[in-house]
Amino acid sequence: MVDITNFLTFDVNRPLHVFDAAKIRGDLTVRFARPGEKLLALNGREYELDPEITAIADENGVQSLGGVIGGEPTGCTEATTEVFVEAALFDPIRTAATGRRLEIISDARYRFERGVDPAFVGPGLEIATRLILELCGGEASDIVVAGAEPDWHREYRLRPERLAGLGGLHVPPDESRQILEALGCSISEAAEHDGSLRVEPPSWRGDIVGEADLVEEVLRVKGYDEIPAVPLPRETVISRPAIDARRGRAELVRRTLVTRGLTEAVTFSFISSRVAELFGGDKPELRLVNPISAIYAAVSLWSSESRSGAPQTRGHPLPSFPGRRAEARGDGPLAAQQPPAVRGPDHRPRERILQSGVEQASACHADNRAGILRPRTSGADPAGVSARA
Repeated sequence: MVDITNFLTFDVNRPLHVFDAAKIRGDLTVRFARPGEKLLALNGREYELDPEITAIADENGVQSLGGVIGGEPTGCTEATTEVFVEAALFDPIRTAATGRRLEIISDARYRFERGVDPAFVGPGLEIATRLILELCGGEASDIVVAGAEPDWHREYRLRPERLAGLGGLHVPPDESRQILEALGCSISEAAEHDGSLRVEPPSWRGDIVGEADLVEEVLRVKGYDEIPAVPLPRETVISRPAIDARRGRAELVRRTLVTRGLTEAVTFSFISSRVAELFGGDKPELRLVNPISAIYAAVSLWSSESRSGAPQTRGHPLPSFPGRRAEARGDGPLAAQQPPAVRGPDHRPRERILQSGVEQASACHADNRAGILRPRTSGADPAGVSARA
């Protein structure tokens, strides 16, 4: 049973599930799970379910999670003599949400959450039944059908000028027809008689949802290397320099700091709320709603006032300074620099950029408006690091 279901899953993208018919009590029904229900899955883990999960249940309770994983109580063993084969179509979004909520990764979930052929449920079941009869013997019952096949039919108009305008390549309508028919599309002439085609994508191409997708399919088969290279229009006769004065000043500051022994570093933009609070940056608008970890729950910014007195925030190099880690590795004292963005009261980036440097027991400050480096020294703070920006 496992080999047959795996074969159909990988060969024709048709996930199936096989129950031991002798272990099923009453009829199987597809419903939402109820609060408090649990399932011992085929991976040996027990999951607590909620009403957002699609469940397949009998009189004893939930026996499988639709599109995700089956249950161990009704699983097949070497003693199994009667099986019930399930071929179904599950909602991609609900399947993905169930897998994420329960942290289950399975071959069935991978395919259902990306979409499977809605017209291949019946043929897939017929193939599985034939393989079971050929390899295992036995007798097949009648098929029990619940629900209806969703209406997947849709039609789009493909205009020749759209191919040239969107794809940059003129493809004759006859060649476009030949390419799309080879991909399984049904083609008919458009009523406008302007060379346009009426295209109906096949059931297994749920990713084709408009004329732009048809253009992409034609160009993909035709070959992207066939698209001619067209230069962009030039606004002026004289080309502009690649580096303007502002970027040149910033580069001068960076190089000057490097000559003074400060290695340029790109540090992580997120820190823990506890560290952010020490630097005055633990504000609600700077906290992440869904951090990947508690130690990366806040943005590494700190508040200050501009010369005009308006509040602003800028990147602080010290919270994410890697000096302690470098010293722990035996690399000795570390000096580093980074360009933090300066933000105004609305937290939008401003034109001014400050280059900040951090060095254990000393610090330096550079303002790229004039390309000036101002070294500063100070006593070591409790962490053995000091910084100015």
